[in-house]
Amino acid sequence: MALYISTDRLLGLLAHTMEEFDQAQSHFEDAVSFSRNAGYRPERVWSLCDYADMLLDRKRATDQYMAKALFEESLSISTELDMGPLKERVESRKSALPV
Repeated sequence: MALYISTDRLLGLLAHTMEEFDQAQSHFEDAVSFSRNAGYRPERVWSLCDYADMLLDRKRATDQYMAKALFEESLSISTELDMGPLKERVESRKSALPV
């Protein structure tokens, strides 16, 4: 089984850790776009989830709505691919969001 980890997702995680949120957003958007175009669905799910986590940490006015949409897409794909631990992680974070 081959594993693929997007360089952009790793750079997004690093930028998120350093609280360089705009740079992290750019990397996560590139990771999601690349994995969508390449058909790497498991990597796309992880990228969506990590991107949503970053948005929640950034705390801008519209970030919560965007994070919710990213979590919903991630949940849909992780359910379809039977990615149990990631599905639980997404469900937990999504349920913590206000309605």
